[in-house]
Amino acid sequence: MRWLVFVLLLLNFASFLWFWRDSNPQPEPEAGQMQRESEFPVASLQLLDERDPSSVTDAELLSSEQVRQDQSEQLAVAEPEGVECFQIDGFTDAKQAEDFVAAYAENFTLSVSSEEVATDPAYRVYLAPAENRSAADTALRDLRARLQAESLNIDSFIISEGELMNAISLGLFSEHSNALNVERQMLTLGYQVVLAEQSRQLQRNRVFLAERPGNPALAGLWAQISSSYPQLQRTEKLCETIAHEF
Repeated sequence: MRWLVFVLLLLNFASFLWFWRDSNPQPEPEAGQMQRESEFPVASLQLLDERDPSSVTDAELLSSEQVRQDQSEQLAVAEPEGVECFQIDGFTDAKQAEDFVAAYAENFTLSVSSEEVATDPAYRVYLAPAENRSAADTALRDLRARLQAESLNIDSFIISEGELMNAISLGLFSEHSNALNVERQMLTLGYQVVLAEQSRQLQRNRVFLAERPGNPALAGLWAQISSSYPQLQRTEKLCETIAHEF
């Protein structure tokens, strides 16, 4: 009798599950969503090293190699080159600078720079130009006689060319006070002179030098240079600021 009751309970439970499933159906995916998912499959990321070598294309290998090469070049550029740069001034003329470069070209990287730069003006004192050279010669003889009689030591000569041709020069002075002194002396002798300021251009010659430090021979070489060219001044510079000179 007990087994009959147990079988009836199982049948009732099975019937309950059957009717519950029919009353709660599972939602089916929409057609549009299924289409979108099929059109855009999700790709998984995978490193070249993890893939089968036979499946990697030549284009992928070349691209990966190019990236590694670019990274290596960037690191090489970032590394310091260990170069020191100097500016050397004090050469008397361009030839001396060029001789310096020729003498030490095997030891350093060198270049010469020559440029005209404005400097302090000069002051010229002179007598106005005569009508011709004969009149200028006569005026110069008379002037020298007067200077000798007054024991005045003023250098005088005839200017032979240019805008002041046939004028008598009484000196070119770097100091304005010296020019004024000559002007006063000439006025006491009765001469009307001209005192004119003249602009001057000076040629500046310098050498730019680059070296790699750490070579013991270079220390001795610098001592030799200082002995041969005692007037030179060496100034260390940032290589970036004078790179265009080389």
